[in-house]
Amino acid sequence: MNAKKIKERFDEDGYFVWEELYSPAEVARKRAYIEQIVTNRDRWPSRMFIYGAAGTDSDDDAVPTAIHTGHLHDWTFIDWARDERILRVVRPLLGDDVAVYNTSVFMKPPRSPVVIPWHQDQAYYAVTTEFLVACWVALTDVTMDNGALKYLRGGHRFGVLPTGPPRDANAATTFDREVVDIDPSQIVDVPVRAGSAIFHHSLVPHYSGPNRTDSPRWAIALDYMRADYLFTGPGEARRCYPIVSG
Repeated sequence: MNAKKIKERFDEDGYFVWEELYSPAEVARKRAYIEQIVTNRDRWPSRMFIYGAAGTDSDDDAVPTAIHTGHLHDWTFIDWARDERILRVVRPLLGDDVAVYNTSVFMKPPRSPVVIPWHQDQAYYAVTTEFLVACWVALTDVTMDNGALKYLRGGHRFGVLPTGPPRDANAATTFDREVVDIDPSQIVDVPVRAGSAIFHHSLVPHYSGPNRTDSPRWAIALDYMRADYLFTGPGEARRCYPIVSG
């Protein structure tokens, strides 16, 4: 699909799926590298890891369920964000000058009851830019049974939506604002195979359910924004946002 078609689909639905962006060999290498980080996590800053006790995906305090701001601590995450295949999708959406806002790994454990409630990523960003583009790449097959993403098709066109406290007792505490009044007729389930990527608008509401299987569900998330952003967070929280294009 060419850049024009990608932009049309993205503008209309708020998300776009690229099947099998990564080959099976690439998926295996990335998983092996992440496993190495998790196994040897004492070599990385503790703030890079999120555990179940922090309300993400598990009650197990011993094993991380997410890696946050990986690019601040490991150059490999920058290399992943500079993947030209991804940037060829991102540039038509954001322009030629692109920066990375965040890089994450989500590791939903087997039999995890935790859900990520309906939310808009934009509500959690500390920058002034019209919107960001997330590239969410599955490192395992992602099914409705293990927590595939659901999107509110076209929901990004309505701007920032009203929110309230999460209604599900198993909602991750790191997501404290749930979008209300979701139209069920516009909900789309988006299961994907390992190696496939979902590009989504930072204003499109999305959700992921529990993992009811005996296998983990892993994904990488790379968040991109225009390079002419202004930071709006507290000074001590200011982060490095590397330029990856332009």
